[in-house]
Parts: sequence; structure tokens; C-alpha cells
Amino acid sequence: IIFLVLANTMIMTARERIREYAVLKTLGFTSKHLLILIFGESLSIAIFGGIVGIALTFPACAGFGAAMSNFLNRFIIEPQTLVMAAVFAVFVGIVAAIFPAIRSVNIKIVDGLRQIG
Repeated sequence: IIFLVLANTMIMTARERIREYAVLKTLGFTSKHLLILIFGESLSIAIFGGIVGIALTFPACAGFGAAMSNFLNRFIIEPQTLVMAAVFAVFVGIVAAIFPAIRSVNIKIVDGLRQIG
């Protein structure tokens, strides 16, 4: 679900900024610069969300462990779970930026400036 939300956000952002990307191309920015901008934005959103999610995991698990203490002897978060969550956050950030980046890089300057919305 998080992946779909981030992908939707990135697609909407890229669609709204097509004119801006066309202006940047007009000013001499290369496709590489646009890729760095789009992937950087996507990764920053994903990493920030991953950090917040990992930080909220500890109090949520503490509360769940306390509530389920009759059924569970021990409820802890393994370090490998945190690593997998961080890796997945980066992975989601990269995958969510692929389609907007391809679309923004391949659009012609004239078509980008002509687009409304």
C-alpha cells in the first residue's frame, strides 16, 4: 500500500511539473540532471517515511507486547527486521521514481511547454 501511495504521489508530482522540466531542459539541464532531481525527491520522501515508520515501530511494539503479555512471553524487534525495512524504503523510492523519470526525460521541450495542468 505504501508503495502505491508513493508511486501515485511521484506520478502526480511529475505530471504537475512537466512544464518546469521543459523549462529546465530549455535552460540547458540534461536528462541526467532531471533524473537526479526526480530520483532524489522520491528517495527523500521514501527514506523520511521509512525513518518515521521505523521510529514508530518501537512504541507500537511495546504497546502490543504489553497488551498481549498473557499470550506472548517476549515480543521484540529483530535488527534484521529494521534493516529489511530500511532497504525496502529505499527500494520503494527507486521503483516509484522510474516511470515519472522516464516520462520527464523523454518528453520534448515544446510538448512540455505546451502541456496544461
